[in-house]
Amino acid sequence: MGYCPKCGYSVDSGFKFCPKCGCDLSTSVKKKEFDIRDGVLEKYIGEGGDVVIPKGVRRIRTFAFKGMYNSEDREDIKSITVPEGVKEISGEAFSGCKNMKSITIPASLEIIEYCAFEFCTSLSSIKIANGNKHFYMDGNCLIRRSDKCVLVAFKDFRIPNGVEKIDGYVFMGRDFSSITIPASVKTIGYRTFKDCKNLKSITFPKDMTSISSEAFAGCESLTSIEIPDSVDSLGDNLFDGCKNLKSIKLPKRLYIADSSHMFRNCESLTSITLPEGYEWIRDGEFENCKNLSSIHIPAGVRGIIGAAFSGCNLSNITIAQGNKGGYIVKGDCLISTKSKTLIIGTNNSRIPDDGSVEAIGKYAFTGRKGLTEIYIPRSVKQIGHAAFYDCTNLKTVRLPGNCYIEGKVVFPNGCKIIKY
Repeated sequence: MGYCPKCGYSVDSGFKFCPKCGCDLSTSVKKKEFDIRDGVLEKYIGEGGDVVIPKGVRRIRTFAFKGMYNSEDREDIKSITVPEGVKEISGEAFSGCKNMKSITIPASLEIIEYCAFEFCTSLSSIKIANGNKHFYMDGNCLIRRSDKCVLVAFKDFRIPNGVEKIDGYVFMGRDFSSITIPASVKTIGYRTFKDCKNLKSITFPKDMTSISSEAFAGCESLTSIEIPDSVDSLGDNLFDGCKNLKSIKLPKRLYIADSSHMFRNCESLTSITLPEGYEWIRDGEFENCKNLSSIHIPAGVRGIIGAAFSGCNLSNITIAQGNKGGYIVKGDCLISTKSKTLIIGTNNSRIPDDGSVEAIGKYAFTGRKGLTEIYIPRSVKQIGHAAFYDCTNLKTVRLPGNCYIEGKVVFPNGCKIIKY
């Protein structure tokens, strides 16, 4: 199997003429490097080096330059030349070309989809043919004209003035210590700064509106961050793994759509003030924030999932008056008055015996290292899964004999259970 050097059509080695364009193939059939079907480059299967895509291609498909089964990176590709006639580069088309240093883009190109260049960490040169109306270079950034979105950045990592969006993965895993976002930027994309291990400071513009999921996840050198009040939407896992993050200032009026695990694994976080606009504390929001000792729940919070604080070493919890979700704090326990469920417990909890608690929720006390004993009153009829899991210093539990225990990992090993 080979391909026509003129039009790129796939042909068997026995063909004398290309069935598509009529080219004489008697001496010019080349070993197949490209899987091209109806003008779509499905897969590059060549040996790497300086890759020149044949003419006749109109679109480059997602993962076209990925290895076998779209799971292996192609580290053998040094450069790619995209020919005239190509109009579209699909999302993640060049994903994983880690050693690709340069790419040439034709005047015909109209569309570059989301994260087309993800993990192209060695890219240092982009050439755009004269006459291209849809993309331009400013400094070391490739920018899409239609929405003023940065698609690729390299070298000094400066974001030019005038851009309004930063695409996903643009700075992921790069080595720099600080960055300033220009005043014109409104949106930061998915995983934009993820795993920038040496990023210590970032300055946001005052009119920015949204930051997408995992934008700063794994930024281990960040110690503090201040998000402007103009931001009304934050994605999930936003600071996941920022293990040295100690201080976070969130916007005053914050809307979070189905966000979860936002502060997971922020091991240095000791306290945080949630803004009044915070409506939902979702699954794993503060999971494994091992040093988080206190939390204040604002009045605007309507819903809390107990697993939100799994693995935290909470000692103090407070709540604003007039909470809209029907939550109260008694005996250092956060309780839902609607379901009479203890949602969050602390190291200092004393479960009320006034009938306000009929159930202890899943993960309610998980990770409370300072909890040594607990008395569970007769009003409690059910204890949820892993409610006291990883309470490694919990030695004694007194509970009613008719209390239903959900699951097998409710209490830590070695804990003495006394039923009455």
